[in-house]
Amino acid sequence: MIRTIAIVMAMHDEAAPVVSALGATPVSAPAGRPHQWYLAQRAGARVVISVNGADRRFGVEGVGPEPAVMNTVATIERFLPDLVVSAGTAGGWAARGASIGKVYLSYPHVVRHDRRIAIEGYQEYGEGRFPVVPMRAVAADIGAELGVVTTGGSLDETAEDIAIMATLDARAKEMEAASVAWVCETLQVPFVALKTITDLADAHATAADQFLENLHTASAQLTEHLVLFVDRVAGRSVDELD
Repeated sequence: MIRTIAIVMAMHDEAAPVVSALGATPVSAPAGRPHQWYLAQRAGARVVISVNGADRRFGVEGVGPEPAVMNTVATIERFLPDLVVSAGTAGGWAARGASIGKVYLSYPHVVRHDRRIAIEGYQEYGEGRFPVVPMRAVAADIGAELGVVTTGGSLDETAEDIAIMATLDARAKEMEAASVAWVCETLQVPFVALKTITDLADAHATAADQFLENLHTASAQLTEHLVLFVDRVAGRSVDELD
């Protein structure tokens, strides 16, 4: 049964509306760690909002794979969640049906699009294809679209990244989900990703400009859908969500 849900997020600006909507209050992270943790009760479940925290050296949000791994490990060890959700913003493609503020629930897996290891066996390892909890019924109930979420270490993409993402049929492109999924697979914790679109890779404007312009709109959609998601899955068995 899903009694504790951990929502792992990269940026405070993405997380703040979620913290407010759930009425979450701060709890202490491990000493010396940059993470920002918040705790709420919702629909009979304990909900942890776990933000990577700021990079001490550069003073910016801890986006990307490494902060996500560090935060997810610490969160799982502290709270022993029944389900981990990688939540946040992402890029998409208008040609594949994306629009600003559209929400995707990962299915049937999350992948990496920029870890290329051209050695037998390692290509599959690099790509990952990490399993997610199938939630087709949940997606329908909360108004999210199902799709492959793909992770890379950069906000933009190279021509080779674009080609790989096309072969993967990716619908949302971001910087943390596969890293969170890797931790969850290693520690045997059920996982899913919920992402909302801030920028379109096939638009004329740069990803950075679109992200900054659309962050507020996308974060509002993310918050609305996360609350619906928590209400829908809390207290259920993972077997009841598909």
